[in-house]
Amino acid sequence: MATLENVHRKASGRGIKLKPLAGIVGTIYDLQTPFTREVELVNQKNTDFKTERVLYSAENTLSYFQKVGFHACMISPHEDRSIIDRLDMIVIPGGPDVNPNLYEQVPHPKTFFEKDGARDHFEKGIIELAIEKGKPIFAICRGLQLVNVVLGGTLHQHLPDWSTEVPHRSIEGPAAYVHKVRTAGWLKETIGEELSVNSWHHQGIDTLAPELTPLAWSPEGLIEAFEAKPDFAPIFGVQWHPEILQDKKSIDLLAVSLERIISNFKIGGDEHVKSRL
Repeated sequence: MATLENVHRKASGRGIKLKPLAGIVGTIYDLQTPFTREVELVNQKNTDFKTERVLYSAENTLSYFQKVGFHACMISPHEDRSIIDRLDMIVIPGGPDVNPNLYEQVPHPKTFFEKDGARDHFEKGIIELAIEKGKPIFAICRGLQLVNVVLGGTLHQHLPDWSTEVPHRSIEGPAAYVHKVRTAGWLKETIGEELSVNSWHHQGIDTLAPELTPLAWSPEGLIEAFEAKPDFAPIFGVQWHPEILQDKKSIDLLAVSLERIISNFKIGGDEHVKSRL
């Protein structure tokens, strides 16, 4: 079982004293999206759906990575992409739907995406640049979907049109355990054959990009986790929200995924590496 100590021991063995820095891009509050307005409306009405704000709170993702010994920072979609040179890994978190134009489909009536495409455009460029530079990518929910799209895959725009077997957008809120996923590969070795997960999305992977390998599936067969093929790039993504759960298996999942790609970290970022040469 991978632990935080394993990750740091490997880093220390290479003479690294700095903590790695994870850049978390495109948080929901950076732009006025349909989801931003939805959050504002439900809070004004004083309903029980205030948990929506919990899902899109930056603190969840920041604390998730801090628990495995990382520094973490937020990156606005208005940032210059050269910021990637100062980061050790990129985190693509949850958020609004991906623009269907990116995978050449007509928008579904229930697809809610940013009309100006600022976040889609920024994150697409960041993903492409991270792959070019060999920077690790950790993708969550929308992030998993966008990585798949950037690499040539497609999405189910409205999952209830495909299957209603599993309630992927739980009425109990984003922190509730909703269904199990069946695992494979190192994910199976890390957390077992099955894992109970939360679920807070209405889209999912339809066609998986050829560079990606599935690692987990929901009961009706929706891909819930993937990684890039070894000779392509250090990429790992999950459809559920481990940064909300932060239970032992969620921490183990993050620690093991990071241990697998630690050789790709440029601790302190490219700029720091250059300054030492």
